[in-house]
Amino acid sequence: MKKIIRLLTAILLASGIPHAAAAIINPGITTWVGAGSNESILAIQWRDAKSPSAIAFGYRWTSGTTTLNDMITAVLAANVGLYARGDLISGGFGNAYFGFGYDTGLDSSFSITGAEDDLGDPATPNFINGFWDMGSGYAGPWSSLNAAPANSSDRYQEGWMDNGFWELFTATSTFTPTTWTASNDGGTQLLGSDSWYAYSLTNADYTSVTPNLTSLSASVPEPSQIASSLLLMLGAAFFLWKRQKAKHQA
Repeated sequence: MKKIIRLLTAILLASGIPHAAAAIINPGITTWVGAGSNESILAIQWRDAKSPSAIAFGYRWTSGTTTLNDMITAVLAANVGLYARGDLISGGFGNAYFGFGYDTGLDSSFSITGAEDDLGDPATPNFINGFWDMGSGYAGPWSSLNAAPANSSDRYQEGWMDNGFWELFTATSTFTPTTWTASNDGGTQLLGSDSWYAYSLTNADYTSVTPNLTSLSASVPEPSQIASSLLLMLGAAFFLWKRQKAKHQA
């Protein structure tokens, strides 16, 4: 019987049955960028009626001077499907973000149509390291109301001085947060460990859309599934024990 217990213990340790996660790690977030002992989450929530409404990326870092801009730049450059359009402004509130997109197929072929420059003329997408620099400052441009992903399965929306704007929310939680605080600190703020940063496109009238990341909650097997798994593992352990016993008796 002791052998069965030892075998079962070994199988349980090697199995995928959920266990308490350390720090902020959320099983629903599978894409991580960077390295270090500190962890933060970047989430983007669109207003395009597609599901899931938001996508999140994990970021690991070490330096106490790491900013939100650093995290966003690292995620954009990591070729994990996230794209942004805006203005690389130094100082003040940091980078201004006019649009966020996501390459659903992760095939590095992301593109948008209907984009305009600050004069209202057609603009050709030019994403470098995931970012398309408008280079126009806070005085403009307005967002491109007709901007959309070239591939309908991808995600992309703009908002700045019309069509709402990308509002920043923050939260602190070891798992998916449900309470958010609107932030006016912008991208120059220092990252906080175990913190979440979500850009959510407001309504067209500029009223806030509080981030909803419930779809990122951990996927935990139902109790019946866990019980079935335990029975299967117990049966496997018992079978191995019987085989060993039979060999000794032969």
